[in-house]
Amino acid sequence: MPSFEGKCSTEIIPLLPCECLDRRYLAYFLRSPNTVSRISAKVAGARMPRADMNFVLGLELPLLPLAEQRRIVDLLSRAEGIVRLRREAQAKAKAIIPALFLDMFGDPAANPKGWPITPLSEVAEVISDVAKGRKLEPGEDVELPYMRVANVKDGYLDLAEVKTIEIKRTEVDKRLIQPGDLLMTEGGDPDKLGRAALWLGEIERCVHQNHVFKVRSDRSRVLPTFLRALAGSSYGKAYFLSVAKKTTGIASINKTQLSAFPVVLPPLAQQERFAAQAAAVESIALQQAEARSKAEAVFQSLLARAFNGGLLATGIRAMPPHRQSTSLDAR
Repeated sequence: MPSFEGKCSTEIIPLLPCECLDRRYLAYFLRSPNTVSRISAKVAGARMPRADMNFVLGLELPLLPLAEQRRIVDLLSRAEGIVRLRREAQAKAKAIIPALFLDMFGDPAANPKGWPITPLSEVAEVISDVAKGRKLEPGEDVELPYMRVANVKDGYLDLAEVKTIEIKRTEVDKRLIQPGDLLMTEGGDPDKLGRAALWLGEIERCVHQNHVFKVRSDRSRVLPTFLRALAGSSYGKAYFLSVAKKTTGIASINKTQLSAFPVVLPPLAQQERFAAQAAAVESIALQQAEARSKAEAVFQSLLARAFNGGLLATGIRAMPPHRQSTSLDAR
């Protein structure tokens, strides 16, 4: 809902509500799950799907009196406001760990404490893993969940969709991800290069694909939590970008380059203090994430009910039955 005048590209369809339709009410209608589902089912074009605008403009929506539209908008906007506040709180909690890292260790690029620096390969084992599409003999394979590049985000794992892969039964034990392993991506968008997430054993018997590296640190020298923060710092990102192979919009690193990552090594006791404080912050972030998920679920439920009769059943009959709905009109 723009707050200024301007022009749109042909990919954007401006809609100008008439005086009897609150534009916020229209916006929520267009975002409601049922509306999105109906429009999505009518898209055309395999490579670049587009909405069928004749279908969209033919949709009917409940045309309630303006006062009732605004009552529904007020309820939905308050629910969405809670989601926004939860999202902001979660983002603030996540930002604490990088700030804590800099406070405790300083800028690794400057290394103000003069701590020793060693290649990653000397303090951790870097392991690549399963490639898709291998031909296996019947009976020698087993199907297991695996981590893809899409699952490994910058500092956390996204487990919303976990796929499976077939590997040899005899290779299972050596390929399993172990709690404390760091999962790092080999490529992607330049700003996401070398992103790292800590595996805590979220899924029993899980492996990873060959575009994700498994870094198993020597915990007598470097802790996984510290290593994750170091890799995700501006120092780590600058290193990975400097050694990466770059093509149009994509950058990638190989096992040799990751193994050569220069690791700054503070005393283990200081790493342990950082890990303990980071764990406390992550507990707060997890609580915020759960609260955000609940708030989003409530908002989506209200949004669905708003245009499926749930929030519309107010008993108001100010308009004749034949005027209870209207079609959209492009301006």
